[in-house]
Amino acid sequence: TMSEFEVLKAKLDGTTSLTTKRGLKLANSLSLENSHIEGTHDSSITVSTETYGTEVSVATIAKISLPILNLEANQNLVADTKTKANAVSTLRVKADFHIPMIKAVGKAEVDHSLKLEGAFEYISMESSTRANMDGTVHEDVLIVGILDNEFNLYLNNDGLRSTSKIIADAKLNYGTDKLFGLDVNENLAVEASLNRVYAVLKYTSNNEADLFSFNTHGKHIAQATIDFAPVSSLIADIEIDISQPSS
Repeated sequence: TMSEFEVLKAKLDGTTSLTTKRGLKLANSLSLENSHIEGTHDSSITVSTETYGTEVSVATIAKISLPILNLEANQNLVADTKTKANAVSTLRVKADFHIPMIKAVGKAEVDHSLKLEGAFEYISMESSTRANMDGTVHEDVLIVGILDNEFNLYLNNDGLRSTSKIIADAKLNYGTDKLFGLDVNENLAVEASLNRVYAVLKYTSNNEADLFSFNTHGKHIAQATIDFAPVSSLIADIEIDISQPSS
């Protein structure tokens, strides 16, 4: 496309190919060029004519460039069914922003990964997300955020096992004064079968706020253990300690 407006000028290329060497392979490729947006996408699917095993590959890169925002995303997916079904997916996003109207400057990053594996005997999944952001508004207000999340699951004929972890931290400061703060740490583990369910939860959290002559400081702790056998027994131990003094 051509235009006297630079933002409307763009070029899009795409190709598709089908080959039959050592099986069937369908491949696709796309590319986009623009003054503010550009990206590439490549994908392929391969099927063996002997074993019917399938391979899938997908890769995408996207970039956005604006006066107030720069963003780059990179995504990859690889999967196959040669000996067992498995797939690995990753996503990475990086961004930085600059908004002169409110003097906001900052950056953020996100990393996500997912792994799946399965056969007739079992299924497993692993997932993780890590993110962070920091920036300033009007040069004096500092904003910081961190997230770390992991999740695992394994299922077979004997039952299910699962664990998860969440760590989060957020802060809002004005100069050296803390206006708001929050941190969370949570861990959960579960084992389940037809005969028994056993779960353990541990949670801790701290918070602090000092806004408009209002202030509070809290600490929350919780721990729970549950052991349940259908029909026969249920044992639960739960402890909670919450402190939230406030003005």
